[in-house]
Amino acid sequence: MKHFYIFIFFLNMFIFMGCVAQSFIEAQQANTVASYDKFLKENKDSVFSLQAKKLREEAFFERSKDINTVESYNEYLSEYPQGVFSEDAKKLKSTIWLLKLKNDGTKNEIEDYIETYMHSGISQDLKVAFKLLFQFIQKENSHNTYEQFIHKFKDVKAAKRYISRAKREIENFNREEKAYSSAKKKYNESSDIKGFVKYLRSFPKGKNSKEAIKIIKNSESSRKMSESLLKAIRKKDLESIQMLIKSGANVNSRIQEFGPPRVESPLKVAINSGSVKITRFLLSNNADTQEDKLLSAFFGKLSECCAFNFVSCSKNYFNLFKELVSISNNKNKTEALITALRSRYTNYNDFVTEKNPSLLECQINAIKILVESGIDMNTTFGKSNDTFLTFLYSHYRCNNRGDVDSELVVLLAAHGAPVNKQNSLNRLPIEYAIQKSDQKAIDYLLKSGANINYTFEDGNTLLMRYAKEGSLKIVKKLVSIGAKTKMSNNKSKTAYQIALENSNFEIAKYLKNK
Repeated sequence: MKHFYIFIFFLNMFIFMGCVAQSFIEAQQANTVASYDKFLKENKDSVFSLQAKKLREEAFFERSKDINTVESYNEYLSEYPQGVFSEDAKKLKSTIWLLKLKNDGTKNEIEDYIETYMHSGISQDLKVAFKLLFQFIQKENSHNTYEQFIHKFKDVKAAKRYISRAKREIENFNREEKAYSSAKKKYNESSDIKGFVKYLRSFPKGKNSKEAIKIIKNSESSRKMSESLLKAIRKKDLESIQMLIKSGANVNSRIQEFGPPRVESPLKVAINSGSVKITRFLLSNNADTQEDKLLSAFFGKLSECCAFNFVSCSKNYFNLFKELVSISNNKNKTEALITALRSRYTNYNDFVTEKNPSLLECQINAIKILVESGIDMNTTFGKSNDTFLTFLYSHYRCNNRGDVDSELVVLLAAHGAPVNKQNSLNRLPIEYAIQKSDQKAIDYLLKSGANINYTFEDGNTLLMRYAKEGSLKIVKKLVSIGAKTKMSNNKSKTAYQIALENSNFEIAKYLKNK
C-alpha cells in the first residue's frame, strides 16, 4: 500500500512538472513581456523562474528597441537600471534623444540631455549636444549667458572646446564695451563721432552697433545745430538762440573748433562773449553748471571787465559769479581759486593794475566769494602737492614777482587753510612768509597756530635747516619769533652744531649763547 502512494505522488509530480514546462514553453513561444509575466505569476518559484526572468528582460529590451523612443528605453532602464542590456539601452536612448534634439530640441531639453550624460562615457554624443547648446547661446549672445555656461560646465571634458569659445566671446564683449564707452565719452565731451566709426569697424555686429549707427546719422544735423548756436551766441543774437534751443539745439553740446584741441560749450562761449543776459538764458535752460573750468572762465571774464573798468559788465558778472559759485561743486571752485591766486601774479595783471587799481579789489572780492563758499581748504594739488597757502607763495616765488598779498594769506588761513601742512618740497607756509619778510603774514600765521618749531621727518626744524643753508637773516628772524635753539634732530644735533659742521661760523657764533 505504501508503494502505491509513493507511485501516485510521483505521478502527480510528473504531471505537474509537465504542466509547468508546457506553460514555460508557451511563454517562450510567445516571447513577450506579458507572457513571461503571466508565467511568473502562476509559477513563482518553479525551476524555470530564473530563466523566465532573464528572458523577460531580453523581451523587454527588444520591445524597447522595436518602439525605439526615449520613453521606451526609460521604461526598460527604470526596471533594469543595472540590467544586462542597460548600457546598450543608455546608448540607444542617447542616440534617439540626440536625433530628436537635432530636429526640434529646445535649449532646456538639450541641457537636460547634457546633465543626464555629462558624467557618462558617451563623449562623442555629448560633444554634439554641446555644439547644439552653444548655438542657442550664440543666438542669445549675452555676457551673462556665456558666464553661466562656463560656470555650469567648466569641469566637463566634452565642453572644453566650447568653454574656450565662451571665454573668447566674453573677452570680445569686454573689448566691445570698452570701445563703445570710450566712443561715447568722447562724443559727450566734444560731439566727436570718430570713436563710433572706429567701434563699428571693429564690431560691425556688436550689441551697440545699431545705437552707434543712429548716433552717427544724427550727429551731422546735431553738429550743424550746435555750430549755429555758438555763432548766434558770439553775435549776441538772443532771438536766434531762443529759436535754436526751441528747435532742439543741445545747450550742453561740446564742439571742437579752430583745430585741436579747443572744445567749446555754449555756456563758455556766452561767458567769453561778455553777455550776462545770454549766459543767464542758457543757465535757465539747464546749461551744465558743473562743467570743468567753468568758474575759472567766469573769473577770467570778471577780471577782464574790472581791468578795463566796464562798470556795468563787472557788476553784472560779479553777481552772476556769486550765484554760480553757490551751486558749483568743490572741483570747479578749487580750479577757480587756483586760477584766481595764479592770476594775481602775472605781468598782465601788473600792467593793468597800474592803469586801474580797482582790478586788485575786484579779484580779492571774487577770491573771498570762493573761499567763503565752503570750499575744502585742505585740498592739495599740482606736482608740488601744494595747499592754497604754499601755492600762493611758491607760485609767487617761481615767477619772482613782488610781495605776496598779506591780505590773501590772512583770508585763506582764517577760512581753514592748514598752516602746518608742508608741500612735497618740504616747505611750510610760514617758511615762505619768512623768506619774503612778510611780517603781517608771519604774525597772522603764528596767531593761527603755525608751529615755528615744526619737526620734519629727519628731525630738523626750520632753524636747523637755515643754520645748514647759511642764511643768518632768516636764522635771526626764526629766533626772534620763538624758534627753539636747544632742540635736537634725529642725529642728536642742535642748530648750533649743524652750523659748525657746515662752516657757517657767523650763524654758530650767533646761536652759541641763545
